[in-house]
Amino acid sequence: MDLKRISPWLAVGLVLVVSACSVSPNQSQPDPTASASEPPTSQAEPRESPKTCELDEMVSAFNERLDGAVFIPTEWQPAEGTDLFDVYEAGGIACTYGIESAEIGGTVMWAAASDELWLEKSTEWKSAGYVEADIPELDEHEALVLETTGADGQAVWYINFHIGGVWIQFGASKFIASLEDALAIVQASAMVAIAN
Repeated sequence: MDLKRISPWLAVGLVLVVSACSVSPNQSQPDPTASASEPPTSQAEPRESPKTCELDEMVSAFNERLDGAVFIPTEWQPAEGTDLFDVYEAGGIACTYGIESAEIGGTVMWAAASDELWLEKSTEWKSAGYVEADIPELDEHEALVLETTGADGQAVWYINFHIGGVWIQFGASKFIASLEDALAIVQASAMVAIAN
């Protein structure tokens, strides 16, 4: 992906949160008396992506870094071959938060992601220059970060991470330049995924 050709709002960032995992009431539960070395007898079902972008926890997290941020309704037109397209194909959602009049903000995307989809996407991102990272206080399967400069010379920052069967992407320009800057938003996006 050539980040210099991305429109300013798309460069604001895309983050996809794919569905996490939960056990439905109809699934068998592991036997609490079974030996710790025995594998569980059932697999958890994937969680769903959020159904709405109007999420108070996301607005609050954005406001920790960008005072006055709100949910910005966006009519997406995903092009085939983009992460946004893949998120929508996986039944996910993309949500932009920020200050529209100042053209500053970020986008979070959530979508269910099988291990196969994650492996395919992570290979693509690594070849594009993403590097592995560890997100404090989260038990993610993998996290990949890209720090670059957009066509306007501003910092552009992306993270893709896989947690509980959910692919989450967060991207932003101007107000995020590191994982430390993005931590509250990244952690909130994971909590939203896990809660679904």
